[in-house]
Amino acid sequence: MLKKMIGYLLLFIPLTGIQAQDSVQNRLILIGDAGEINPHQSAVIQTAAENVLDQRTTVLFLGDNIYPNGMPLKDTAAISAAEKVLSAQYEPMLQKGAKVLFVPGNHDWDRMGKQGYRKILAQDAFLNGQNNPNLKLLPGKGCPGPEEVPVSENVVLIAFDSEWWLFQHEKNSEECACSTKEAFLEKLSEIVSRNRGKMIFLVCHHPFQSYGVHGGRYNLKDHIFPLTNLNKNLYIPLPVVGSLYPLLRSSIPNPEDQGHPDYKEMTALIDSVFSGYKNLVHVAGHEHGLQFIKGQEVQIVSGAGAKNAYVKKGPHSLFAKKNSGFVIVDILTGGVLKIRYYMMEGGHMQEAFTYRLPFITPGQQLKAVNDASLAAMDSVVVRTNEALDKPGAGHRIWFGENFRKEWAAPAKLPVLRISQISGGLTPVKEGGGLQTKSLRLVSPSGEEWVLRNVNKNMEILLPEALRNTFAKDAVTDALSGQHPYSALIVPPIAEAAGVPHANPVIGVVAPDTALLPYADNFFNKVCLLEEREPIGKSDNTEKMYKNLLKDNDNTVDTATYFKARLVDLLVGDWDRHEDQWRWAYDKKKKDRRYVPVPRDRDQVFHVVQGILPTIASGPSIMPRFHDFTGRIKKINAYFMAGRGLNGRFFNQYNYDQWMQLVHGFTAAVTDSVLEAALKRLPASSYAMDHDRFLAILKERRNRLPEAMTTYYRFYNRVVDIQTSDKKELVQITDAGNGGLKISIHKINKEDAVSDQLFERVFDPAVTKEVRLYIHSGNDRVLINARSKIRLRIIGNNDEKQYQVLKGRKNIRIYGKKEQVHFTGEDQSIRKRLSNDSSNTAYVPTDLYNRYFIRPNLGFNRDDGIMLGLGVRFVNQGFRKKPYANAHQLSYLHSFSSGANSFRFKSDWLHAIGKADLVVTGRVMAPDNVQNFFGLGNGTGYDKTKGIGYYRARFTLVDIAPGLRWRFKDTRTLSVSPFFQHYRYDADHNQGKLIATPALVGTYDSNTVDQNKNYTGLVLNYEADSRDNPLLPTSGGLLNLRVQGFKGLNVSARDFAQLLLELSFFRKLGATGNVVFSDRIGGGATVGNAPFYQSLFLGGQENLLGYRKFRFAGEQLLYNNLQLRVKIADIGSYILPGQLGFSGFFDAGKVWAEGDNSNKIHTGVGGGLYFVPAQMAVVQLLAGYSREGWYPHFSIGFRF
Repeated sequence: MLKKMIGYLLLFIPLTGIQAQDSVQNRLILIGDAGEINPHQSAVIQTAAENVLDQRTTVLFLGDNIYPNGMPLKDTAAISAAEKVLSAQYEPMLQKGAKVLFVPGNHDWDRMGKQGYRKILAQDAFLNGQNNPNLKLLPGKGCPGPEEVPVSENVVLIAFDSEWWLFQHEKNSEECACSTKEAFLEKLSEIVSRNRGKMIFLVCHHPFQSYGVHGGRYNLKDHIFPLTNLNKNLYIPLPVVGSLYPLLRSSIPNPEDQGHPDYKEMTALIDSVFSGYKNLVHVAGHEHGLQFIKGQEVQIVSGAGAKNAYVKKGPHSLFAKKNSGFVIVDILTGGVLKIRYYMMEGGHMQEAFTYRLPFITPGQQLKAVNDASLAAMDSVVVRTNEALDKPGAGHRIWFGENFRKEWAAPAKLPVLRISQISGGLTPVKEGGGLQTKSLRLVSPSGEEWVLRNVNKNMEILLPEALRNTFAKDAVTDALSGQHPYSALIVPPIAEAAGVPHANPVIGVVAPDTALLPYADNFFNKVCLLEEREPIGKSDNTEKMYKNLLKDNDNTVDTATYFKARLVDLLVGDWDRHEDQWRWAYDKKKKDRRYVPVPRDRDQVFHVVQGILPTIASGPSIMPRFHDFTGRIKKINAYFMAGRGLNGRFFNQYNYDQWMQLVHGFTAAVTDSVLEAALKRLPASSYAMDHDRFLAILKERRNRLPEAMTTYYRFYNRVVDIQTSDKKELVQITDAGNGGLKISIHKINKEDAVSDQLFERVFDPAVTKEVRLYIHSGNDRVLINARSKIRLRIIGNNDEKQYQVLKGRKNIRIYGKKEQVHFTGEDQSIRKRLSNDSSNTAYVPTDLYNRYFIRPNLGFNRDDGIMLGLGVRFVNQGFRKKPYANAHQLSYLHSFSSGANSFRFKSDWLHAIGKADLVVTGRVMAPDNVQNFFGLGNGTGYDKTKGIGYYRARFTLVDIAPGLRWRFKDTRTLSVSPFFQHYRYDADHNQGKLIATPALVGTYDSNTVDQNKNYTGLVLNYEADSRDNPLLPTSGGLLNLRVQGFKGLNVSARDFAQLLLELSFFRKLGATGNVVFSDRIGGGATVGNAPFYQSLFLGGQENLLGYRKFRFAGEQLLYNNLQLRVKIADIGSYILPGQLGFSGFFDAGKVWAEGDNSNKIHTGVGGGLYFVPAQMAVVQLLAGYSREGWYPHFSIGFRF
């Protein structure tokens, strides 16, 4: 009904505008690129000034206010001349009573030169120095904006500095209100929400649409006389050659052109904020012409203030001229914009084009809403999401039955009239997470409420590349795992447990004038409404943390927090991260006693059903997903989302206190409480779910003591304790049975010990380590303990006095050298003193070790199909990020050759100082296979003998423990000693080339059947500057490896090898659709290497078109050229991604003693690659050489 009323309204708006054509409320005069005094500029300024309507006029100069390079910085004469250019623009307007706003352009930023930031500051300083409130640079101070300028009741300007987005050099934005693109977009969204329904003029220098040179349009002059783009007088004909200029500018665009990635990003991100917004007009200069473009959006381009350049009419152009001129926009009564273009023609400035643009004013929208409102009813029967119940039986097997019936069943819900609730609610801020649209509202008495959709936009969880595929349906279907009305059941349970709570209402939002700007998101939608601060003033979690750190007089009601977590566990609400809490306090008191207030009860009763969700909830994928059943499964993982808060507030309870809280909770939440909770469900859901939910809730309540006992032991293995930034006394003493007692007291201003803040005895049977973080403040620590429990004391800033009466080496002190002082038996403890900030940093303990299982899959011509399995274990530790140690095991089997491969890798981060300990190894057995055609660059391949003749079978085992240093700029250096064992497989090598010494060619020709053992050292250095390791378009990769082998038995001789690879990538053009890459690599051997350690050329590694390990030598050199061309972005429903062609040319050669071949082996070919959803590269290539065609399938590019 609302859409129909607005449609009817639009039919009459033009008539209203015609009747009021002479009633101009406000006038905008738009002049761009006027930064040079010349006859054309003077004519534009004079005519524009003549059209000023006193105080009702705002003149906008749209950038490039000073040619050619903005405000000079040193030359006094040049500065004076630039100031005169600015004065010539604004003085005639100010004299007429207009308001003048300058917008920064690229020339004002030093034409994107290195002095751009300083020059825009200088221009801003000059304009501010005129001390005129009607004159300013907007945005100023080199900041991006956005800046909001009200024009009238129904019209607003939003100005931003588009050159700030595109500027390639240093700019200091730290003092700006928005110092990042993300902050800019957030503020822009807030301004748009605040002005929703009004006509918005989005003003900047760079157009979002254009059919001029910056939009990639060129005329014949650009092809014949390209030098005129450098100097307007250089009419030197360069046909054909001249066409290179527009061609190169289109393929390799300047950041000032619309084809440049940065320009595209700017327009796309800002457009996303205005998605679906109707009352929007873009205003810009930049192109030296006049354009009016009306497609899905309206674009005014007025950049002909002092210069002229080619423009053409494009698909949506209504007007396009290169003549000098400007634009007037009159805002008429009745909601009409009258847009007039003035241009120089025949030596006179005259009106050349007029367009009337109607828009719906907020007042007119109010009338439409009132006419379209629902009848006065208290409730309505709706189906919240009927689509979730449409999938068939097969779909439900895979994705679960879930709560489809509840979403689709008719439910009687109240009608929510926002303007009639609590005296009338007014929207103040739009928000919500990725999935849910929300709106904060305030009542006349100042109470805040939150309104949010029950239906969620689940597809936003996906990468953009997957949003138009089956994955969209899969994640949207996942909403069926959430109960639509489950949040309603929480208040009675929380009330019985003594936990603060909101009082949510789920209903249908009636069209309401108070919500008019947010109609699309909320009108006639099923939404949840609840108090934002149900028990009074509150802080968010971050602010609460800061206040606890700031002052130890600020505390938290941890018992209530504990009971709140029991409520979560009972009702199956596992997604309780830090943003889902408010922390209430009495604002009348100086000290804050925080009381936790849970919010956002989206996951109550969440189920995990169906084959795929059950697999996904496994420990190696998404262990935090939990099914709502009577049994409480995976209790430790259940609290994973809230581990940060639990780690802070569960630490003061011993087992008896812990269980006392649990038993008190189970006693309070009686059967009658559960019944009362379920009665709050809509009648249709109550009928379907009551019996099942009641049985589950009772069973979960009865199982809480058992589950929380398990979690107690898990949580208390490693415990964090934190002090505040005030002075405190920490006492650490022994307790009975090997326990450890820690108590913390305040130290008041008189330096006397006062109130106790913390006290607990830790049981060594449960707790293995305590981490005590003593923050800033002049603190005192008394140590009088020899418990077996490991204790780490981390002291931050200010003086720390340690008195050690007795200690043990498992007590470790971390602090800053000059600020830590010891008395007593400090030799009995360990000290880690350093001024490095990382030594005293607070890093919350992560108790959650993880493991991942992955299948292994591969195929090539030599090995055939390969299948296997890999598993990776990741363990956490003290202040180690992203983990303390990780262990990876993998197995791969070749079905063609029967070969088996076992590999493992373990690493311990910062195991020795800054160095990581890394251990790698492999067992190539049984039946390991490697091609060997003999030593030399000219070895033959007799295909009549079959590839089996050239296959050598042997067992290879090696292990290499070492140290690795990781640097911040993606460089790594590792040093590893190693041991290697080789054993010949005599039974499987009979009749093969490897069994014929005369054909082998290496020193071990006669001893290939003898075991070989080596030890040695490997040094590896890597520097990676690729922009994207998966799909690189720029940067490079360097890998240098030096390895020395020491033979340990008679048949194993000493040798060393140097291996080097250097790759680089360069995109041809700005889009990255064509990428050239090159890799040069090689190596050299000193000494006598066994046949299997030769330097090899061939196959996927470095020479496509040949078998793997085709040529073996003592020295090696190869080069791989590759051209990658993107063909298309595939919008497949099943698997979208990038499809492309890859062509290559490989060349290489090996050298060996006594080998006289000088031939350079080459391979050429190409194939297709596919990048599914930017997650992996799948490549199928065919390489051709003198030995024939060899196809290769690989995951990932070769380099």
